Amino acid sequence: MTTATRALDILKKQAVALDDGLTDAELVAIERRNDFGFSADHRELLSLALPTSRGWANWRELTDQEIRAWMQSPLEGLIFDVHNNDFWPRPWGRRPSRPEARERVARKQLESVPKLVPVFGHRFAPAIPGLIDAPVFSVHQADVIYYGSDLADYVQNELRPHTEMSERKRRGIMAFIAALARGETPTPVEPDAGEWTGVPLDAVKPVAFWSNLAEQDPDFIKIEFGVGRVFDNG
Repeated sequence: MTTATRALDILKKQAVALDDGLTDAELVAIERRNDFGFSADHRELLSLALPTSRGWANWRELTDQEIRAWMQSPLEGLIFDVHNNDFWPRPWGRRPSRPEARERVARKQLESVPKLVPVFGHRFAPAIPGLIDAPVFSVHQADVIYYGSDLADYVQNELRPHTEMSERKRRGIMAFIAALARGETPTPVEPDAGEWTGVPLDAVKPVAFWSNLAEQDPDFIKIEFGVGRVFDNG
């Protein structure tokens, strides 16, 4: 089975609504009108079946304006953090002091990063034509995590059962925060039994820029201790 057929099998088992797959003509038209190319697995899945349940990118119904806005949303989230959360990757050089200059430089730098295309909500796949086993990212402003090492792994993770946080873990998180506030080194919080704990980094094919953020590369961006995950990016 390919990555796409494994993803489709999971979608079917989880009763996600599926429409007929996009024809090659439909796929090419979407790519040409919106100036991007689907990765290999993403393209294959969409040719086999089109997920249409709420939240999934319904490429047959989306207008070009909606597609472009959805694709632009990760970049606008980064611009928001440039202005409000001191987001400034090291390779961008000196951070301008004036807000308008910061935004101008940031937008220029972001022109060269790989494009992301929506899969579901704020989950995105890299738009790198021909790339096999591309990871899926969850993007909330500058908080970027891997949500799947490939498309099938992503679908499995997205549709996994969600359980309530245990009281043990809740107390552990509160103790962690209190220790940080006192300037002490906090005790790591152990996950609940059976809890999804993320995607192993050694299972992922890196994607320029986005993987640097997902892996919190210290040579790429400064992450203050205890502040690496500011947002609820689940």
